[in-house]
Amino acid sequence: MNRFAALLIAALALPSPALAEQKRPLVLVDDEVAPLPGADTIGTRPNSPIDVADYMTPEQVADVIAGTKTLDVTQAVQNWLAACVAQHRACRAMPGIYRLSGPIVFEQAGNLTTGLTVYSESPGQTIFDNSYTAGLPFLLQASGGTPEAPVSATYAYLSGLAFRCNYAGPCVTIGRPDYADQINEFTLWRLSVQNANASAGSTAYEFNAVFSGYVYANGSTGASPGRIAKLGTITGGSGYVDGTYVDVPLTGSVQGSLAKAEVTIARGKVTNVMITSGGVIYNVGDVVTIPAASVGGRGAGFSAPVTAVTNVANDIYRIKQSAFTSYKIGGSSGWNFVHLTDTYSYGNTFISPDCEIVATCYKIDSFNAVRNTSLGGTYAYSNYGHGVDASTGSFVAINPNINADASRFMAPGSTAFAARWTNDTVALTNAPTFSSSVTTRNPSGAATLALTSAAHTTKLNADTGGNFFLSNTKQGGFTVLDQAGRGVLQFKVNGAQVAAMFDSTTIFDTKTTAPAIGTSGYIVSTLPASPANGDRAYVTDAHACTFMATPIGGGATLCPVIYLDGWKAGG
Repeated sequence: MNRFAALLIAALALPSPALAEQKRPLVLVDDEVAPLPGADTIGTRPNSPIDVADYMTPEQVADVIAGTKTLDVTQAVQNWLAACVAQHRACRAMPGIYRLSGPIVFEQAGNLTTGLTVYSESPGQTIFDNSYTAGLPFLLQASGGTPEAPVSATYAYLSGLAFRCNYAGPCVTIGRPDYADQINEFTLWRLSVQNANASAGSTAYEFNAVFSGYVYANGSTGASPGRIAKLGTITGGSGYVDGTYVDVPLTGSVQGSLAKAEVTIARGKVTNVMITSGGVIYNVGDVVTIPAASVGGRGAGFSAPVTAVTNVANDIYRIKQSAFTSYKIGGSSGWNFVHLTDTYSYGNTFISPDCEIVATCYKIDSFNAVRNTSLGGTYAYSNYGHGVDASTGSFVAINPNINADASRFMAPGSTAFAARWTNDTVALTNAPTFSSSVTTRNPSGAATLALTSAAHTTKLNADTGGNFFLSNTKQGGFTVLDQAGRGVLQFKVNGAQVAAMFDSTTIFDTKTTAPAIGTSGYIVSTLPASPANGDRAYVTDAHACTFMATPIGGGATLCPVIYLDGWKAGG
């Protein structure tokens, strides 16, 4: 029996190893091959991760698993992360709710080229709940650099983690806000972030100097648009059951939902309504009601108008500097779903975004936010905003699913454009109608023409670089410059008419030009009135077919014809 067979038999006879041991790779050692080292060759990283429970007391572990949040575990989590950095090992978090009260930093400085890995095997069940408000609650960084000489780090990996905070800024920050680091080839996988704060500076995520990463995440904030702030004069109704009721849903609005109130009823009438949850996407002038089932089971007639709403312009994903990164993201309850702002962001792709309960899905106000693309996805923006609002930069939304008022998809004056408008606008099909003046742009991003809803069938776009691009004509068409000069080749469709022109000279027009050989014939009375000399056709009702004679209809003779300042037989 050789050594290999003996080792295999001995291994099969061993008792089953512990779960942690089972995760190690199985290595079969041949007779002639030297055994592998006990640690990998990248630094001194062993195979097994470090568990957060190793840095907690039994009482803390039990509290986290139970989710009661009675014991603070901030120091334990900070020590755990520091150990992972120092030992170049992955951090593994058990499911549960971690009560935190201090800054949590995912430090890349000790793993610049190998990356820091922090993960949970229970996505959505591993929640870091941080009450810290004196600074950034959660930060992924590579310390030691300056804005002039940033530190570059690679391969950061956060997976299966959920973060909760109530902070008037970003809950989770990727990269230092002063751009003193660069986070490259990073992965955020199945993350969830909830920032309960409703102030203007709040955001679930902030991305600073991130490059070539992949983000698969969802987020929300406390600043949903159109929250009820005040109700007007109450119509009390009648027949209700007296008492005070909490968390009563306010119904009746066409667009608004989720608002709740404490309702007081006396002598069968509603006497007081105190808003406890403002809900989402209400408008001044909405009239709310209450279901009888929520206030004792009977009664009718209550109503109250919405006289004030609260709107705060915050973000769910704030992207300040990002390049060639893929974002597979979802989010709700915020003013802007994605905000491209501050500085350079280019070549990023948003894949099937799930944008819901927001004012605007994409807000772009950085001149250097260019060549970013959104593919598919759902756009459930509200009447407070738009699908895309790009005051500068450039942005393309391809084939969006618009679950909102389609006329508000593009903000007036936006520099962005839709390569496809739901299933209506593609090359040579119907274009959207804009409610006010919109600037169209050629492929290089330069403004070409201001179009309005009434004039979007006039003039086609012109590009002095000779580039091909679509126009906003009523029934399609395109314009491209002649490479030898400033002539414009134009193809137009208008009902049954098809025309081709160079500058203003018609080359071909189906209303004035006879069809090519092989198409249907004419009778004499339907021959085109004034085609180009040399055009040919045939008629089926000539009296005779005398060469170069003017054809006369009403007969049964098939006769070829040619146009030479008039139709002639025998052409």
